[in-house]
Amino acid sequence: MRFMIIRRAGGDIEAGHAPSHEIAAELRVYGEALAKAGVLLFAGKLHQRSREAQIAYSGGEAVMIGRPFTETEWIAGFWLIQAKDRAEAVEWARRVPVLTRWEGVQVEVWQCSSRP
Repeated sequence: MRFMIIRRAGGDIEAGHAPSHEIAAELRVYGEALAKAGVLLFAGKLHQRSREAQIAYSGGEAVMIGRPFTETEWIAGFWLIQAKDRAEAVEWARRVPVLTRWEGVQVEVWQCSSRP
């Protein structure tokens, strides 16, 4: 089963406070652990929401809109993993390194559909 582990941003990250070298190193170690365990399919980090673009469909037309994401909507990074079940995916998600000073950071686990 495939799952996406999503790390949402908190206010510190969105305010432009880059992760410290320590947390960046911990995130690399986490990714390496996923790879070593053979569960990592893909991982990515997203830029600040000021660099995003959103497309809305209205009346059959695609229109770019300027609404920024809120802090709780913005995805800072993600990992796509292969796990035997939801419990294993949740266990991996619990290991995502997050600094306690990053108030509001959330980690979510979403199961991916096997259909395209």
